[in-house]
Amino acid sequence: MKYFLNIRILIFLLIGINAMGWSTSDTSITKTAFEQDLAILQQSLVANHSGVFQYIGSENLNKQFTLALDTMPDNISDVDAFLAISRLIAVINCDHTSAEAPPHIITAIHKQNILPFEFKFIGKRMYVLKNYADTSLKIGTEILSIEGESIAEIVDKIFPTIPSDGFITTSKYRTIERYLLFNVMYTLLRGNKSSYKIEYKSVNNNISKVITIKGKRLTTMRSLFKEQVNKEPIPFKIIIDKLMQTATITITTFDQASYKEHKQNFKKLLKKSFTAINQDSIAHLIIDIRNNGGGEADYGAHLYSYLTNKNFKFYEQLSLNTTTIENRDYIDFGLLKLLWVKLLTKRDKSSGRYIVKGNTLKNNKPAKNNFSGKVYVLINGLSYSASSEFCTIANDNKRATFIGEEGGGAYQGNTSGFSFTLTLPNSGVQIDIPVIHYQMAISNKYKIGRGLIPDYEVIPTIKELISGEDSELEKAKQLIKEH
Repeated sequence: MKYFLNIRILIFLLIGINAMGWSTSDTSITKTAFEQDLAILQQSLVANHSGVFQYIGSENLNKQFTLALDTMPDNISDVDAFLAISRLIAVINCDHTSAEAPPHIITAIHKQNILPFEFKFIGKRMYVLKNYADTSLKIGTEILSIEGESIAEIVDKIFPTIPSDGFITTSKYRTIERYLLFNVMYTLLRGNKSSYKIEYKSVNNNISKVITIKGKRLTTMRSLFKEQVNKEPIPFKIIIDKLMQTATITITTFDQASYKEHKQNFKKLLKKSFTAINQDSIAHLIIDIRNNGGGEADYGAHLYSYLTNKNFKFYEQLSLNTTTIENRDYIDFGLLKLLWVKLLTKRDKSSGRYIVKGNTLKNNKPAKNNFSGKVYVLINGLSYSASSEFCTIANDNKRATFIGEEGGGAYQGNTSGFSFTLTLPNSGVQIDIPVIHYQMAISNKYKIGRGLIPDYEVIPTIKELISGEDSELEKAKQLIKEH
């Protein structure tokens, strides 16, 4: 199964922390112990991560590890150790590689006071989307600074701890604005505060003002985002407008567990939906995969099979660095995973890599009731992993018009699949290391390390968001009317 972004964020808040953490304790490790952790981490990434050098050279990676050690004091707090490791994880530019804080830090975070708002980033500007405080700040208020530090300056400090594929920033913005992640990160970097001085500007007024608000404990806030999680939309729905000859399919995830939870079957739903689309002579199809963080690897190929009448490739190649595990004493690799690696790969003599045998998504047939009309796909920075792979193939075959913002997954492919879990012996930080590199079957050149750039970039205004207007969907409808 491909890595599922929404689940990662959820786990971060309700159970653990991904690529960040803090503690109010006085625990620390020595610089010598930290050096051992960094050596184990670097060895494990180089040996086991199949895309570790996709965006960074070995010399540069060495420099980053050396710098991380050289800038540390003789005794290193658990917070500083964790943040340093988080930055090293992020520097390889793989959104499927994640770090989790040790249990004592996870326990400590729930005692922290955080900013009592949900935020939305539009471009580089930050707005209040939901207010849980007893203040006069209304929805749509722009936040200019916190404790005298501009939002841009704060983001510049948060981003190096947040992984993303290649050089994509839309995924980082969409990640930190969800489930209070910006709030938690700010408190981690700036320490626990009972109150916050905020400079802001209201929706209908260009005059900036300053207000001091009280923070709320994360334990209090947990019920708020738990309630949000429970309201997550169903994975799949379709709306057919016969008058407009338009069908809209919304797919919020490719995660099989989510479909089971909602008593849905992805492949059966696709078959039923496209049967209805063709029976009703629908001419235009809108596919909404915004916030679709991925899931099953074959779901994207299965979806695309309904958009083509030709045989097609999906993955060009699946490969691994090695079939052995470096630093086994610190890695939970699982016997089934190791057997899979050993039995289902074959070494390529020219590259030295291990190629997955029987790539079932290399040669694919179109679905019988495929759709031949116009296709419009809505994407954003959380259209990621398996959903971004679907976008790559649809775009490479010129089968869809894309609307929204840059997608969250690298166009050429990613390193994902299953992961091995590395536990560093001194800091206790755990790192998930993905081992399979997925190379997409593409013929067109594309900027390395970028996500799919939409044909029509649509950035909603804060007023549109407040009013509930869906500007990306409206753009698709406008294009259909003009067709």
